[in-house]
Amino acid sequence: MLSTGSRHTRVVVCSFTKRQHIQMLRNDMSTVRMKVLYGVMLFCIAVLTSCSGAPPTTMQQTCEGEVELHHDHSHGEYGFSQQALINCSERKDTGYVKGKSFSIVVVTVDGKPVERSTANAYYVMQQAAAKSGVSIRIVSGFRTMSQQKYLYNCYLTKKCNNGNLAAKPGYSNHQSGHALDLNTSVSSVYRWLSSHGGKYGFKRTVPSEKWHWEWWGGGPGGGPCGSKPECSKNSDCKKSSAPRCYQGKCIPLPPSNCLFVKTTRLSGANLNIRASTNTSSSVVGSVPEGACLAVIQKQSGQSIKGKTTWYRIDYKGSKGWISAAYADCSSCGGVCQTGQTQSCYTGPAKTKGVGPCKAGTQSCSSGKWGTCKSEVKPTSEACDGKDNDCDGKTDESLTKECYTGPPNTKGIGACVVGQQTCSDGKWSACKDDVKPADKEVCGNEKDDNCDGQVDEDCPTQSTCKDGDTRACYDGPANTKNIGACKEGQAVCENGSWSACQNQVLPGSTEQCGDEVDNNCNGEVDEGCSSTGTCIDNDQDGYGVGTGCTKPQDCRDDDPSIHPNAPEICGNGIDEDCQQGDLPCGQKLPSGQEGCRLADDCQSGLCARFDGVTRCSVSCKTTSECPQDMYCTTEKFCWPKNATKTSTQCAAGDKSARCFQVRGSGCSCQTSRSLPEPTHGLLGLLVMLLWFRRRKTQPTQ
Repeated sequence: MLSTGSRHTRVVVCSFTKRQHIQMLRNDMSTVRMKVLYGVMLFCIAVLTSCSGAPPTTMQQTCEGEVELHHDHSHGEYGFSQQALINCSERKDTGYVKGKSFSIVVVTVDGKPVERSTANAYYVMQQAAAKSGVSIRIVSGFRTMSQQKYLYNCYLTKKCNNGNLAAKPGYSNHQSGHALDLNTSVSSVYRWLSSHGGKYGFKRTVPSEKWHWEWWGGGPGGGPCGSKPECSKNSDCKKSSAPRCYQGKCIPLPPSNCLFVKTTRLSGANLNIRASTNTSSSVVGSVPEGACLAVIQKQSGQSIKGKTTWYRIDYKGSKGWISAAYADCSSCGGVCQTGQTQSCYTGPAKTKGVGPCKAGTQSCSSGKWGTCKSEVKPTSEACDGKDNDCDGKTDESLTKECYTGPPNTKGIGACVVGQQTCSDGKWSACKDDVKPADKEVCGNEKDDNCDGQVDEDCPTQSTCKDGDTRACYDGPANTKNIGACKEGQAVCENGSWSACQNQVLPGSTEQCGDEVDNNCNGEVDEGCSSTGTCIDNDQDGYGVGTGCTKPQDCRDDDPSIHPNAPEICGNGIDEDCQQGDLPCGQKLPSGQEGCRLADDCQSGLCARFDGVTRCSVSCKTTSECPQDMYCTTEKFCWPKNATKTSTQCAAGDKSARCFQVRGSGCSCQTSRSLPEPTHGLLGLLVMLLWFRRRKTQPTQ
């Protein structure tokens, strides 16, 4: 019997055939060896019966969840081809950004669909990385709406794709065609991208996902996909003003290291201009010594005084070739040639190609570059639904003061301004401004009606009778007895009124889910979800509201921050919404959630199981694990109280059940992954019964 195992599945293979079995029985059925072999064969039959599901493949998954280990030097790296496999055959599809659809053109790179311009930028970057010995490959690219719906349904139902987190359809970055998941599990790839990716327009946009990179413009340009090239060689360019073929276009640019030449070493004589790059060709003109000439083209030709370089020039209408033996490269004509154009951008480099910002064009005149025309640079953000400052965000952090009371009362007495916030190109209603009260509240020493006078028209009474009481309220006049806010009571003591007692003043923020107007502005739980609902604005699986079954999200505008997010130490951000930022140098004990790398753990092992990462310990059996932990998948220890129940398994997959792992703990398992223990026991029982029957038979 041969036992073989894969990552998730153990397969038992019986090597006995029916013919071999019969032959052995015929030879000597009475020997002890035949008895043993017969029993083993029955056991194999029972085990094979338990393995009668679909044959395992390298892509098979169980409901245990994906098992992913991050262990120092414990796994080799996968190698990839040095060249990107790109197919420029185009198809049209529909992309999405923040729920809004638009048309895109998709090509195929590394077997994955990618938006065409992004594919070109990736191809250029991949070629540069290959020259440094780094192999970048695409793991995931563009997703269609149907694909995103499938992944989102898996996330909601937990019945497929391990229930992994997925964005709401229309809101995934991958649906734009500009987002790529790259093979950054290879350390050299991640280091190269971190150092050079920005030069090619690629940026990380999800802090918790080092494999996720996006391109929205920028980089050196180029790439093989797009419109049909104007030329493939110099002879394809027919205009004398643009005789060179460069990246599929006919352009006037000469060699970048030699824009101009100056004739020399002629001893006062003129230099012949030849029809081709040798002295046997006809003379088409001549040029004097010391002349400054623009280089049209450079190529090799006849050797003159050891110089094989020839320059094509135009001197007073005579176009032809002169030898480098009598002409040296020079800056005599300036930094560019008249008529030459180039792309230009004078805004901050990181804003180029972001939002409305784009490069312009400048032309050369008299050896100098002109002004950059038609470029669009960043401006101050305005409440118009556009990314005016070209930082990749729209209408971000825009607020302004507002006041809805009479203009002449603004900022006087108790009257203060409020604030408006911009959202989707529109200003919200004015909030938290305090307008004048209808009449003065006597005795509170405040200008309630905002007329510049305090307690006017109130009876003058400097003393009070001990024991007397009066209503009082120190909050803004327009919040008194609104929502949770209520008046208190002042007591006269020693002829003077005491401080206001038992009053309820406005809260600084609304407490979501308590159905109370805590800030006393006339609205209940504004900015929160409605009662009984759970709103997840950033689509990270954790929301706010009384309908949420998971812990409340502490930052519902950032999908990288939620109660189950991995904590990054020392960055001042509480990614997992638990007790603030984790100090660096504080390594996590075994069983603790939140590790990202092996170095985060005291044990040096960070394991992923059932969609959760924890610090763990390598194991083969449960006896090797700390107390209250069991050995799962014969790889690492896992807390017993972190496993699923039969009810949870059934809720996620009707074909799954909860099974015991080495005597303790519980996990989900489908009938198609591991053999059911009862079948194996059945085989052993059959074998024991057979031995018993043979023992009780009379000896022949």
